[in-house]
Amino acid sequence: MKRYGRTGPATVIVTSSPADDSRPICLAIGPDRYGMTTEEAYELATVLAAALDELRRQA
Repeated sequence: MKRYGRTGPATVIVTSSPADDSRPICLAIGPDRYGMTTEEAYELATVLAAALDELRRQA
Protein backbone atom coordinates (compact mmCIF):
# COMPACT_ATOMS: atom_id res chain seq x y z
CA MET A 1 0.00 0.00 0.00
CA LYS A 2 1.28 3.46 -0.86
CA ARG A 3 -0.02 6.80 0.30
CA TYR A 4 0.43 10.05 -1.57
CA GLY A 5 0.04 13.44 0.10
CA ARG A 6 1.39 15.21 3.19
CA THR A 7 -0.71 17.53 5.37
CA GLY A 8 -4.07 18.44 3.88
CA PRO A 9 -7.64 17.26 3.47
CA ALA A 10 -7.11 14.28 1.13
CA THR A 11 -4.89 11.32 0.35
CA VAL A 12 -4.64 8.68 -2.38
CA ILE A 13 -4.01 5.07 -1.38
CA VAL A 14 -2.87 2.51 -3.97
CA THR A 15 -3.07 -1.19 -3.14
CA SER A 16 -1.84 -3.22 -6.09
CA SER A 17 1.19 -4.31 -8.03
CA PRO A 18 1.01 -3.36 -11.72
CA ALA A 19 2.75 -6.64 -12.61
CA ASP A 20 0.20 -8.81 -10.77
CA ASP A 21 -2.84 -9.22 -13.02
CA SER A 22 -4.58 -11.45 -10.50
CA ARG A 23 -4.97 -8.58 -8.01
CA PRO A 24 -7.20 -5.63 -8.83
CA ILE A 25 -5.99 -2.06 -8.60
CA CYS A 26 -7.60 -0.26 -5.70
CA LEU A 27 -7.35 3.51 -5.61
CA ALA A 28 -8.97 5.21 -2.66
CA ILE A 29 -9.41 8.94 -2.23
CA GLY A 30 -10.22 10.02 1.27
CA PRO A 31 -10.07 13.01 3.55
CA ASP A 32 -7.29 13.00 6.13
CA ARG A 33 -3.99 14.66 6.98
CA TYR A 34 -1.81 13.83 3.96
CA GLY A 35 -1.62 17.17 2.16
CA MET A 36 -3.71 17.22 -1.00
CA THR A 37 -7.01 18.79 -1.81
CA THR A 38 -9.75 16.41 -2.91
CA GLU A 39 -9.34 17.66 -6.48
CA GLU A 40 -5.58 17.00 -6.43
CA ALA A 41 -6.15 13.54 -4.99
CA TYR A 42 -8.74 12.75 -7.67
CA GLU A 43 -6.38 13.94 -10.41
CA LEU A 44 -3.51 11.84 -9.02
CA ALA A 45 -5.75 8.78 -8.72
CA THR A 46 -6.85 9.17 -12.34
CA VAL A 47 -3.25 9.46 -13.57
CA LEU A 48 -2.09 6.51 -11.45
CA ALA A 49 -4.93 4.29 -12.65
CA ALA A 50 -4.10 5.06 -16.28
CA ALA A 51 -0.38 4.45 -15.72
CA LEU A 52 -0.97 1.13 -13.94
CA ASP A 53 -3.37 0.04 -16.68
CA GLU A 54 -0.77 0.88 -19.35
CA LEU A 55 1.93 -1.07 -17.48
CA ARG A 56 -0.34 -4.12 -17.33
CA ARG A 57 -1.00 -3.90 -21.08
CA GLN A 58 2.73 -3.74 -21.81
CA ALA A 59 3.59 -6.71 -19.56
